[in-house]
Amino acid sequence: MTNGCINNLQMEHGMDSFTTEFRFRNAEGGKLDGGLIPVDFAAIAAGYGCKTWRVTTLAQLKQALEEARQSPVSTLIDIKVLPKTMVHKYFSWWHVGGAQVSQSERINAVARMLNEHLDQARKY
Repeated sequence: MTNGCINNLQMEHGMDSFTTEFRFRNAEGGKLDGGLIPVDFAAIAAGYGCKTWRVTTLAQLKQALEEARQSPVSTLIDIKVLPKTMVHKYFSWWHVGGAQVSQSERINAVARMLNEHLDQARKY
């Protein structure tokens, strides 16, 4: 299945989902809010010439990592996860901007939080 990692970031900024998940079109309303679309990333990567592994156990992951280190071509390790179970913010803070004024209190609250954290960001 495909979950859409950018969807978590988008919703964290106070917005609803804007089709950043791969979903089927709902027959009733016509929106893209149906079930998740199954995508075989390993097959796609293999079609581009990558060496791929489908991993469902820790032993398979260890083996795939060892073999990937030795591979002379690009690699993909396919590990399925449940929707919304990714590491929260990948242990970082993303400054991707966002609305500063909105009729939505959720979005305004996120804007205030982002502005408070901006002083902590490293200036490059």
